[in-house]
Amino acid sequence: QKQRGRSAANEFLNIWGGQYNHTMQTLFALFKKLKLHNAMRLIKDYVSEDLHKYIPRSVPTISELRAAPDSSVKLDNGPPFPSSSGVSNSNNNSTSTAATEAIPSLESLGNIHISTVQRAAESLLEIDYAELENATDGWSPQNRLGQGGFGDVYRGRWKQLDVAIKVMNYRSPNIDQKKVELQQSHNELRYLNSIRHDNIVALYGYSVKGAKPCLVYQLMKGGSLEARLRAHKAQHPQPALTWQQRFSISLGTARGIYFLHTARGAPLIHGDIKPANILLDQCMQPKIGDFGLVREGPKSLDAVVAVNKVFGTKIYLPPEFLNFKQLSTGLDVYSFGIVLLEVFTGRQVTDRVPENETKKNLLDYVKQHWRQ
Repeated sequence: QKQRGRSAANEFLNIWGGQYNHTMQTLFALFKKLKLHNAMRLIKDYVSEDLHKYIPRSVPTISELRAAPDSSVKLDNGPPFPSSSGVSNSNNNSTSTAATEAIPSLESLGNIHISTVQRAAESLLEIDYAELENATDGWSPQNRLGQGGFGDVYRGRWKQLDVAIKVMNYRSPNIDQKKVELQQSHNELRYLNSIRHDNIVALYGYSVKGAKPCLVYQLMKGGSLEARLRAHKAQHPQPALTWQQRFSISLGTARGIYFLHTARGAPLIHGDIKPANILLDQCMQPKIGDFGLVREGPKSLDAVVAVNKVFGTKIYLPPEFLNFKQLSTGLDVYSFGIVLLEVFTGRQVTDRVPENETKKNLLDYVKQHWRQ
């Protein structure tokens, strides 16, 4: 690069933040892991002041190191760097932690600033709030697609595109719960912005400078798989999915999960695979949505990590996660197995089957007959 008259450092940072879509906090965490303390000092002005405590207060000179006995001069490496995912490695030696796992979570940093969100959304389009307000006819109730604890989802027409706009209301009065909701929004931005796949919902942009933060997604005109599986019970019944459609939806979902688990150095574990989070386009092709609970798993697909608490939808979670809080890609595989059970039986996992013979739900019923 010097021969071209360019700064090697600038070229590295351009590749780091542009081509690989990493942040300065990620680089700071990597320098911490590699004990490159001078490098940490060089970029300290570009990361949160809360992270400055991880820079050693003093570094002995070469002459001091030469003159002192091996044990008399010690480097102050600072306190342990927090994990972004709240997980710790198990005793399995094959488990390793990726550099990006060392990014402190939003919860550990306290207040969440717009700059934090913008770093997570690097290279993603920031949309003016007024444009989204116009796209939804002033957040008209007629354009509301759904409502939840996190906020509302609206249908909108933006830039000649049909979009789904998630408006974050953070209704919970509990401060800790609000932090969790903010962390989930941050996850959506961070991970959906860094991965692209035909079977993963597309995130078009975000807005954080208006009345409420918003995320803008591709509109999935086919609705959710959950709604289509229950379409015959709806107020306006739709034809049941054909066997070919069920197979195609299952195959596409499997491809999306496989991509999450294998596309990066460390697998991404979705954590909440269920019919409600499998969205369908107008051609009935599936796309996995809702990335609020995504975690980075161990690099080895056979390894597990221990987490602090259980997350996800209980009926879709494997016993080892519910009972022992052991996180691995197997969580998504198990959840997808439950989804397949629902897709090909046409029943909800909580249904009582057969109604006249037993009070067991579908999953318990299948487990019983599987053993037989």
